[in-house]
Amino acid sequence: MKLFVRELGSGPPVIILHGLFGMSDNWMTISKRFSENGFHVFAPDLRNHGQSPHSEEWNFKTMAEDVFELMVDRKIIRPVVIGHSLGGKVAMQMILMHAEQFAGLVISDIAPKKYPVFHSNIISALNEVKIEILSSRKEAEQFLSQKINDNATLQFILKNIYWKETAAGKVLSWRFNLEVISKRIENASEEIHFSRSIKLPALMLRGDRSDYVTDNDISEFKKIFPLAEAVTIKNSGHWIHAEQPEEFFEVVTSFLKRISFL
Repeated sequence: MKLFVRELGSGPPVIILHGLFGMSDNWMTISKRFSENGFHVFAPDLRNHGQSPHSEEWNFKTMAEDVFELMVDRKIIRPVVIGHSLGGKVAMQMILMHAEQFAGLVISDIAPKKYPVFHSNIISALNEVKIEILSSRKEAEQFLSQKINDNATLQFILKNIYWKETAAGKVLSWRFNLEVISKRIENASEEIHFSRSIKLPALMLRGDRSDYVTDNDISEFKKIFPLAEAVTIKNSGHWIHAEQPEEFFEVVTSFLKRISFL
């Protein structure tokens, strides 16, 4: 699948993979800073997200294969791949399949383990909204605010609303493929199963107010990646790059500058 991708800068390549219900646009501030510091940044929209195509097939293997196709198309050689949440699992799936093609790995607030199904309340709320009959983003916000208590999460979701051209005229729609994500959400919680250790430079970040990554998860991650470093970002929940962008940028940039991309 040909993914929509935002490309910035020049230098050693870095691929950034967003999380569930996200898109490359969420990462533009960070991507721009990486590009200004000497890195060639590629930020795709994963399938069924953003401006990339929609598909009934949605699992870590197919999403990883999409990014490999992007690497071939853009001639991206030995990048560091950065993945947040869902994107972190896609990144780990890519390493599992072809570790030798990468210079390093950065995982933001996710572990390779199997998780319980998250966001079922959000998916339920989204399916209750008849987005195509609404006349404004504000109407969607008013409805969803009764279902989604966290305002940051609500605003994050609302960024996916856009005006879609149809034969009958413009209607509001979601950037993400809500139907397929709803049907296949369990695929997003599956374990990335490593049967061997991989000696690749790796960095695992977690927010101190997030429960996605435990101390045991870090220990297990270091068994898989014996060269791995782990950093806990203070005063941050799950969206570290948005909640503590300065520290996220500094920690990741320090790691990138120690990587041999050759």
